[in-house]
Amino acid sequence: MKVSLRPFEEGDLLSLQMWAEEIEAQKYMSRTLPQRSDQYFYSKESLLAWYVIRADNQNVGAVWLEKTAIDDEISVLGILIGKNDLLGQGIGEQAINLSVEKSRDEISFRSVHIYVRESNIRAIRCYRKCGFVEIFRGTKLINGTIVIPFITMELRLYQL
Repeated sequence: MKVSLRPFEEGDLLSLQMWAEEIEAQKYMSRTLPQRSDQYFYSKESLLAWYVIRADNQNVGAVWLEKTAIDDEISVLGILIGKNDLLGQGIGEQAINLSVEKSRDEISFRSVHIYVRESNIRAIRCYRKCGFVEIFRGTKLINGTIVIPFITMELRLYQL
């Protein structure tokens, strides 16, 4: 399957919502949007690189890398593949590798972090294939009542 990326546009927000619903994303992830998504369409600061994932010329999800501040050396990755019938086919691995390569021209960083729920075994396996290593385990509180165990993983990049 050929995977490519194109820039995320404001009109893609509805598709992203539908993809999240199709895969019941709330079971696997806390956020389905970048933290800076509300500012992205109105300000082109170099803090967010956001793409639509295309598999065989069909829009199937989104991937983003974002930083908190311009001088941050760490970018945080988010990814959502929104088609149940396409999960487990290597699309995520290709999209992550492409987005890291492409986004380094847009935002500068030395490493990439991803926060993944311990129970999301398929995602963890994908991230390891991309070169991510576990650096921390912890828990977070969702809606003030649900404790979710998570893993922080890191991909170290050696050149800018």
